[in-house]
Amino acid sequence: MTRLLLGLVAGLLLLGANAAAQTDFSEQIADLEARNVRIKTHPRTGAVRLIGAWPQAPLVVPSVNEVTRADIAAMAAVKHFGPMFGLTRPEQEMRPVSEETKPRGGSRHRYRQLHKGIPVL
Repeated sequence: MTRLLLGLVAGLLLLGANAAAQTDFSEQIADLEARNVRIKTHPRTGAVRLIGAWPQAPLVVPSVNEVTRADIAAMAAVKHFGPMFGLTRPEQEMRPVSEETKPRGGSRHRYRQLHKGIPVL
């Protein structure tokens, strides 16, 4: 089975984000950390800022298998992990900005977060 390596990086959450919509992801974070997945959180808010995988411990995304096209697999990962970054509608809130095929196989897809069509810095 082909390994799926995805790194998701998100900027700081918007100051005006709806706090009521945020969910406690501590169990999911603990589960990912137990599987050697890199997780970075904001020191004060605890908001997830990065989820990354190592070649020996790839991220597992439901609905993705070895025949899934890389761009579709990347968006599936954005949809799956997006709520941990505060996304409510990943398809509208994230725009692909680049993709790269790695020399040893696999790929990297980068996204930019948007708020009402405006890039989040």
